[in-house]
Amino acid sequence: MEIEIKLSIPVEEVGNVKKYLIGKQGMSVKKEMRQVSYFYDADDALTKEGISLRLREVESEGNQWWEVTLKGPGEQVSSAVCRLEEERKISKPEAMEIKAHKGCGLLECLYHSDFVQKCRDLIKGKNLVLCDSFENKREVIGPFLRPEIYIELDTTTFQYKGSYQTDAEIECEVPSNLIHEASHELKGILHKAVPSLPEVDDAVGKRTRMKLFKSKIDSRKLSRL
Repeated sequence: MEIEIKLSIPVEEVGNVKKYLIGKQGMSVKKEMRQVSYFYDADDALTKEGISLRLREVESEGNQWWEVTLKGPGEQVSSAVCRLEEERKISKPEAMEIKAHKGCGLLECLYHSDFVQKCRDLIKGKNLVLCDSFENKREVIGPFLRPEIYIELDTTTFQYKGSYQTDAEIECEVPSNLIHEASHELKGILHKAVPSLPEVDDAVGKRTRMKLFKSKIDSRKLSRL
């Protein structure tokens, strides 16, 4: 189960937030570059169930690895989103094989669970299709509240039909008993780092933002016809 707090921040304020966390809070930082690809089946059965399936390539401090992630529909609990999640690191040969076969074998990389089996049954006999791909720069900063909890400062660039959009967010995964405290502390950090920030809004997921961005670009192009 993943429990995640995700807040939007203006892209131009990312540097100020990072500076505050490192300078005022004395936190350390680790940088990651991530290439994220989302897949769906031809009948869109996974999406209809609120399920997402992705392959992510990560580079950090000279290391490189790949992750397969399966996420269930999110449930809002206060300022956090809770969802089922299955994730596993895979080898470079496995990742290259999946890319070569356009997503085929993604679910087979995950360890067996009722959730994974449900998804395998949903797409049985169907081909997977690459639906969205984008680049994400992540700065992992912490520790925060507890030694095992870290803040993730994300800057994501979406590209579609020659247009670009860059968004930013601050997020962290927390245990259920820390949702309220972590949400309060994160919002406090943003207001101290950026005093001019009028209010702090919850951020929707990156794939949802990518879909909204694509719809906006398509609407613009239609309006010009």
